[in-house]
Amino acid sequence: MAKVLINIKVDREVKEKAQEIARELGFSLSAIVNAYLKQFIRTREVHFSLVERKRYIKVSRARKK
Repeated sequence: MAKVLINIKVDREVKEKAQEIARELGFSLSAIVNAYLKQFIRTREVHFSLVERKRYIKVSRARKK
């Protein structure tokens, strides 16, 4: 599938924190955004929480065959 560029505006601090967390989990921020957009298309739902979590759950990447 061909890739396209999407320009969005976010607060600098939000981007930096999101990149850091994505990197800790072994993902690029682009991969995280793509996954969220694909989930949005599949479910037609938006999920988010207004409560800040103090701990993170480790996510493993699925292995490609």
